[in-house]
This record gives sequence, structure tokens and C-alpha cells, in this order.
Amino acid sequence: MSKENILNQMLKISKSILKAKDNLGKTIDYHREEVLDEGVKLLKKDSSMNLTTFGVKNTDQICRSMVDRLVEAGYLFHTIDKMADGGRAIDVDIINPLTAKISFWA
Repeated sequence: MSKENILNQMLKISKSILKAKDNLGKTIDYHREEVLDEGVKLLKKDSSMNLTTFGVKNTDQICRSMVDRLVEAGYLFHTIDKMADGGRAIDVDIINPLTAKISFWA
């Protein structure tokens, strides 16, 4: 189980990195590739661990100490996500690729 879990977790993180690269400049302002190394480090400690990445909106409303607490709890800080202009729930810069309509975020 441990070896299979390690492979599955690393595959999940790798896909997350590829998706972030694809969305860089669209929905992602910045992504941390070192999340892969951090995932390996966590799995070396506990090979049965389920790795979870997270991103935060690019705003000063989210303090660094909150991010640090999540990292200390075992989550992997991966992305800084784009904010809609003015913090609106509707981001006119993001188009749904399936419907070609503006995406609505609640």
C-alpha cells in the first residue's frame, strides 16, 4: 500500500503542477514548483499520507501566518491565485472553455 500510495500522491502533485502552469497568467498569478520536493519530504516521514495542495487569492486580506499554519498542519502551499478586479464574484477575465461564457464564482 505504501509504495502505491507514494506513486499516486506524486502523480496527483505532478498533475497539480501541470495544471497550475497551464493557468499561469489566467487564474494563477504564481505557483511554487518546490511543492513537489515538499511532497516527497512529507511522504518520507509518512508514506501513507494523503497530500493536499492549496492556493490563496492574491490579496493582503490573507495573512502569511494563516498560510504558515496550514503548512505546519501538513498542507502543501502551491499557488497564489488571481483576484477578480475589485474582488467581484464574477471574473470577466475567466471564460469557461466548455460554454465560452464568463465564469461565475460564488
